[in-house]
Amino acid sequence: MKVLFVCTGNTCRSPMAAGILKKLLRDRGIEDVEVDSCGFVEEGVPATYYAVEVAKGHGVDIESHRSKVINKSLIDDSTIILTMSKRHRDEIIKIYPGAEEKTFTITEFAGEEGEIEDPIGMGKDVYERTFNRLYKILERIIDKMIE
Repeated sequence: MKVLFVCTGNTCRSPMAAGILKKLLRDRGIEDVEVDSCGFVEEGVPATYYAVEVAKGHGVDIESHRSKVINKSLIDDSTIILTMSKRHRDEIIKIYPGAEEKTFTITEFAGEEGEIEDPIGMGKDVYERTFNRLYKILERIIDKMIE
């Protein structure tokens, strides 16, 4: 199984989500799930300073993360695609119509309303709030993801 997280720039939300899921899987001794992330903007950009710092404060290491741009191979290789917003989900389905069955916003997959706030350009407190929301959602849906 391969889980792909998608946000706009792949420098805040999706790398934090990927780091959190990797930690949760490792903590449970689950080794047969691959986790990746991407965005729509630019290749090779590191995670933002606050994303790295907040994640590190929770035992999640995303310091070596470099952004990837979404492509057909990433889509085709993924079992589940979780986006941070409806706009991301809709864009993926528009570009890759065959991905509709496996693409969800992370909140709808968790049975929640809303989207994950983009913390880019905001203070550390917003990154902390975003990280904590992602962590809580992923703790709840990890079993659903790996069924």
